[in-house]
Amino acid sequence: MSAVPCASDKDCTPSRQLCDTNRKVCVGCRADADCGSGAICSGGVCQPFVSCINSRDCPTNQVCDAAKWRCVDCASNGDCQSGTVCDASLCRLKCGSDKDCTPAGQLCDKTKGYCVECLRDADCPISSYCNTGTCAAKVCMPQSSLCLRTALLTCDGHGAGYSSVDCSNGCSETGGAHCIVGSLGGAGGIGGTVGTGGTVGVGGTVGVGGTVGTGGSNATAGSGGTVGSGGSGGSGGGLLNLLQQCSSSNQCQTGRCLCADADCKVRNCKDSNSTCLCRWSPLDFAVCDSSSAL
Repeated sequence: MSAVPCASDKDCTPSRQLCDTNRKVCVGCRADADCGSGAICSGGVCQPFVSCINSRDCPTNQVCDAAKWRCVDCASNGDCQSGTVCDASLCRLKCGSDKDCTPAGQLCDKTKGYCVECLRDADCPISSYCNTGTCAAKVCMPQSSLCLRTALLTCDGHGAGYSSVDCSNGCSETGGAHCIVGSLGGAGGIGGTVGTGGTVGVGGTVGVGGTVGTGGSNATAGSGGTVGSGGSGGSGGGLLNLLQQCSSSNQCQTGRCLCADADCKVRNCKDSNSTCLCRWSPLDFAVCDSSSAL
């Protein structure tokens, strides 16, 4: 899995190779013409052969393929031994089941009727995949992705090559290779202003006491003085802003709400504005002093 990914020949010239634009990897050849005389291109690799006019020019156990002017293992079934068949210039064992092939370390391709090296990727070593009956070296990690300039390359499920997608906004490998979504580098938004705090409520004025009644004669009782009017209630602020009227003695015991008048007579105190505050322990609510405790 050491093939160099490519989009054009420029990516392959440092290694003196060519770009297979179908698989997006650098290879030694794409066609026979890339190999020069005396070799053919097979699987991206130049394979040498012996040229011939007839079979007398060929090594032992080979024949001349007159149509291609080169020596091969077989040109027809008659060039193969009994029990074998000629396919793609190779003599292959005939088979009807795997039993016919396993002694040679192969498997039976029942569709074609002869033994092959593999039928699926799992039949090959982990570094190879099954390519039409032959185990071929993987050129990339299956399902892996990488960026090649602005293109996103993704290896297929076999490891045979890459597919390519052009990323209009660029490609990034941060957090795994992917096309960048949206426009690049927009200006940051301007932060909103911080809200200002509300004013603290001002306490109401203290009510004015009534005048003391004047004493009457010995026969009649003196008339009582008038009752002072209560001061106006201030708007909520400070500690009282955090409190609400208690609806039960249980709530009163939490020390976080105003208590009912009845509870105020039991365990609570009044603040400086004569408002009843819950007090669960003597240490609660420092605003209560001994003069206002009930």
